[in-house]
Amino acid sequence: MKNLIVAASAVILILTIMQLQFQCNELLRRKQNLKYAADEAAASAALCCDDESFGIGVLKFDRRTAQKRAEETIRLNLTGRYEENLRWEIRFFDEEQDRPHVVVTIYQRELKAVSTYEYVGC
Repeated sequence: MKNLIVAASAVILILTIMQLQFQCNELLRRKQNLKYAADEAAASAALCCDDESFGIGVLKFDRRTAQKRAEETIRLNLTGRYEENLRWEIRFFDEEQDRPHVVVTIYQRELKAVSTYEYVGC
């Protein structure tokens, strides 16, 4: 009887550890996918420069086009079960011309992925 109790408790312990490992791996995979989508969205948004200001040597973002491209990129990269409780914000920092940059933050439940695309040496 003692052997049965020890064996049953060992099986329960192993199953518990396996379940925790599975949840940890799933969380890590979700975090990596959110980070990838945020990186791609920031890069897409940063490519949308305002043509008129760029022509005179000032780097300003075309915010409407950049917002649309970043949202499309996020939607394309995060489909299926990643769409639930998904929200994002896109911020542009182009007032200071020494380092204009775009920051994309994606939230999903308890996870948060932040990506910054920065122009250096403009």
